[in-house]
Amino acid sequence: MMYARLLSILLTLIFASGCEHHPSAFEPYYGGYTTLESALENASSAQELKLSAIGDSLSPEIGRLQKLWYLEIRDSPIRFLPEAISMMNSLTHFEMHNTQLESFPPQIWRNKNILNLYIDSCGISFIPDSLESSSITWLALHDCNIDSIPAWMMHWEQLHKLGLSSNNIKNFNVDEFSYNDLSQLSLQYNQLRAFETASNSFKSLYSLDLGNNELEEFNVASGSLSELKYLSLHYNNLTDFRVTASALPKLVHLGLVGNPIPPSSRDRIRLSFPNAVVSF
Repeated sequence: MMYARLLSILLTLIFASGCEHHPSAFEPYYGGYTTLESALENASSAQELKLSAIGDSLSPEIGRLQKLWYLEIRDSPIRFLPEAISMMNSLTHFEMHNTQLESFPPQIWRNKNILNLYIDSCGISFIPDSLESSSITWLALHDCNIDSIPAWMMHWEQLHKLGLSSNNIKNFNVDEFSYNDLSQLSLQYNQLRAFETASNSFKSLYSLDLGNNELEEFNVASGSLSELKYLSLHYNNLTDFRVTASALPKLVHLGLVGNPIPPSSRDRIRLSFPNAVVSF
């Protein structure tokens, strides 16, 4: 059990890695500014700003921070963003935690420089089609009220990391050649009862987290998941795992803790993946 917990943490950290050229937002915050006032005092050089408990609005004065690349807002009853956000040419990483957002602020997709967007603990219930015109490559929407994924996301070529944990998603639709640019996908803590790939889909995916759903079926179609290394199926309703090693040729970790798989099937599954660590 302890090993399974450590593996789950490892997969979460793998998914949570930030951009290649900047510190991850999930690492301890050592630099930058923590108030807008202090950042504005150095408006010509401020690059990182982490705001907390700022009330229900953000001053348009933030637009003066034209070198800001990292912005985080947390624990604030904010619902809207100033138009200045859409004109901040250096802003590439934007996070909003525990706010009162009920829909995507249009300033986010108007800003073509934002690459990494992380939003959690809010009231957003759908992903707007307008987001397709953005430049986002890493999208995380955790602990919101999202219950479905728009069809266009299946072929959103620029998207490399997608996190949709702790939502109300019951179906994750896939068609041929879909999600082929995704490297990491997290759908843990949803309401999925089945997950099935399509032919030649998910061809770049190396981390897939489907833990804590209601999965009774997990199926892999021909030509998909050929690069997958980490697969978490912890705490679902799987009674067996019949996927072969040839379907997942690069798998190194398979997590099946918390599934009602009988002991008689566990040895067979382990033997099916001699090059992977399999945990029950």
